[in-house]
This record gives sequence, structure tokens and C-alpha cells, in this order.
Amino acid sequence: MQIKFLKDFYGLKSENSNKFITHKAGSSINISADENGVPTNSFWYEQLRFEENKEYFDIQTPSTTKKSK
Repeated sequence: MQIKFLKDFYGLKSENSNKFITHKAGSSINISADENGVPTNSFWYEQLRFEENKEYFDIQTPSTTKKSK
């Protein structure tokens, strides 16, 4: 799964890191997800499930694109 940042967002540098950085708007990272598109990393799972965070992300999966606003 790929997360594209629509706004600057302070979060984990990558799913295998414990360091935080500010992801700039327009940048993206790849994270692991299960077959249902649920992130396997607990930090990203928590961030992506909250309605108030949806304006920060455009979530893309290999088979389909989901836009979150």
C-alpha cells in the first residue's frame, strides 16, 4: 500500500523505523498491508483509521485507488 501525503504530516519515517519526521505534502511512502488493505504497522493503522486524519492522505493499493479527503 502506498500513502501519498496531501498535507505536511509528522509521522514515522518508515514502517520499520522508530524515528519520526515531517512528511512533506506530495511525498509518499510504502507500507505493508494485509489482503484487506489494513496496515500491518500499528502506528499507520491508528493514523489511517481516524476520520480527522483523512485529509492528510491519499491511500493507494496495487489493485485499486482509494482517495481519502
